[in-house]
Amino acid sequence: MYGYPDNYSAAINCESAASHNPPQGSNTIAYPGCMHLGHARGKYAGGDGSYNNSLTAAAYPGSTPIPKCRVFFAPYLNKLLIFEDCCPSCSGSTPHFDVWIGGGPNTGKLASVCQCELTLTPPRSKA
Repeated sequence: MYGYPDNYSAAINCESAASHNPPQGSNTIAYPGCMHLGHARGKYAGGDGSYNNSLTAAAYPGSTPIPKCRVFFAPYLNKLLIFEDCCPSCSGSTPHFDVWIGGGPNTGKLASVCQCELTLTPPRSKA
């Protein structure tokens, strides 16, 4: 991870509405209104990883030196992320971020989306 501080290392898990907690099926974020480029991001996870539309990232509060609402670069994904969601399961000895890959709350294909998350999540040594 680059941006704060340089060369910070953390694992990455891909996440969608299928696995988002709480509640499952939701794309609502914990820190709505993060400012980026002079405007608030809103209250839903999203993004495409570009500078103007960074991907939503979630972490356990205090488990990372990256402050909430900060944009940072994830080299494995080659995308920009913004820390704007809370991940209760992200606490522990190995710091990690859940990165939003899409899916809305009304999708009927949650099982296939969960499989996609597993496929896209990098091995721990690559993040």
